[in-house]
Amino acid sequence: MPGERENTFDCATRLPDGRLPGRRLPDDHFSGGRRADARQAEDRLTDERLTDERPPDGGLAAAHLPTPETVGFRRMTPEDIDTIVDIEKECFTVPWTRDAFYNELMYNQFAHYFVMLWQGDIIGYGGLWTIVDEAHVTNIGLRRAYRGRKLGERLLAELVAFASSRGMKRMTLEVRISNVPAQRLYEKFGFRVEGVRRGYYSDNGEDALIMWTDLPACGMPSATRPDGQKG
Repeated sequence: MPGERENTFDCATRLPDGRLPGRRLPDDHFSGGRRADARQAEDRLTDERLTDERPPDGGLAAAHLPTPETVGFRRMTPEDIDTIVDIEKECFTVPWTRDAFYNELMYNQFAHYFVMLWQGDIIGYGGLWTIVDEAHVTNIGLRRAYRGRKLGERLLAELVAFASSRGMKRMTLEVRISNVPAQRLYEKFGFRVEGVRRGYYSDNGEDALIMWTDLPACGMPSATRPDGQKG
């Protein structure tokens, strides 16, 4: 998502608001549907709450919870935004606005967002940009009641599979230096540290690790199927 950083993509194409792909803007939300806060996107993506640690209260009874094998995926639509915003508010202290998601879905030609489904309900979501042959993960969110069941890992796997199916060769994201659990999750997917952004996080001035992974060619992920079923 947009914010302050050098352009990570070797591409001169500009987005509808004149931004270069992969270039970050100052910290703020969409204003009149024109820009978003990427640092907050990455705060959320790499927050320890988005790893697969179980919530303190244990969540719902195990027999009534989804597993990585029982969830489905489909493309996010504008009709999903109200639910997505509810999950945002549940997950994050500075959630994205409805306009932020609407503009990503409707006006950002590089953006791809998916919802995770269980028993017909949206329980999580994830997004990424695909530009030239590189993918940049923008955000991942999961309802609190469904954490601790490797569903965050399943969401990331879906994004990796989609990026590979679109011919992307590499994928990148940022993570707090202190967020070791998230780093370990990304390492499962072959992510490795290739740089550091000093004072990247605006809330406490913490540095961010820049992680990259090479993407293998693969078949079409389940998110591309209209019924949201795996296969």
